[in-house]
Amino acid sequence: MRTPRSLLLSLLAIGCAGEPPSAKPSMERIPSGEARLTWLGVTTWLVEIDDEAWLWDAFFSRPIYGVEGSTDAGMDLLDDILQATGRSRIDGIFVGHSHFDHGVDAGAAALRTGAQVYGTVTTCVLAESQGLPADRCTEVMDGDTVAMGSATLTLVRTPHADAEQFGRHAEWETEADAGGQAASAAPHGGVLAGLLELPGGASLFYQNTLDSLDVDDGSGQDYAQNLARAFTDRSAMVWLGAAQFADSSESLTQYLDALQPRQVIPAHWDGLTPDVRAGLEP
Repeated sequence: MRTPRSLLLSLLAIGCAGEPPSAKPSMERIPSGEARLTWLGVTTWLVEIDDEAWLWDAFFSRPIYGVEGSTDAGMDLLDDILQATGRSRIDGIFVGHSHFDHGVDAGAAALRTGAQVYGTVTTCVLAESQGLPADRCTEVMDGDTVAMGSATLTLVRTPHADAEQFGRHAEWETEADAGGQAASAAPHGGVLAGLLELPGGASLFYQNTLDSLDVDDGSGQDYAQNLARAFTDRSAMVWLGAAQFADSSESLTQYLDALQPRQVIPAHWDGLTPDVRAGLEP
């Protein structure tokens, strides 16, 4: 089945060291009410709608496990991406959860591009620790909506993979909780997926990790209810996420039954490559 016309997907090719990424398709004008999504590795995407440009997640700095936090090299890569796509600024950065491979560059990228950050309180603490003013990060939660040009992003709390370890619920509520720790120490802070709905009727569900909807991760969330509420009388034409993280066919079926997607596009299958310009690792 073909991709809906109003959801144009492209892959940003990472060039060799010293060469900016090549992304000629993103230089083309996007028809009003349509969206173009360009994959930047792991679950970071450039989302272009009308005259706006957004980042979903912000992972450009690639030190092992984020121990160095946001780096100059990471911001140089972001600059090259903006140059290649003909963008001078980013309007918003939505961070799905606060682990380093999703949000390590949120604050620095916002300072670099003028973007407003959207995420959990943990994401805001992380961004503010990088010097972002508090009013430049908007705390959002399950059921909230964010306007992206003429489209609407509805947020849904979903579980993180491996609830026994990485997915156990924990959050930073203040900078005192962070205690000067490296970005690599940030808990996920609660996972937010997003249902993007475009004026023409196309829709896409973005998710940067997942586990069974009935998992007990200590958060007290009823994830099945969250998803059912978001998808009452709705479906997602495209499921853009980490479907391969499902630990069983039953777990995967929970999502497929709720979303009823026409297409499934996996992400977060590539390695956390220290030097992303050298190419992606499986």
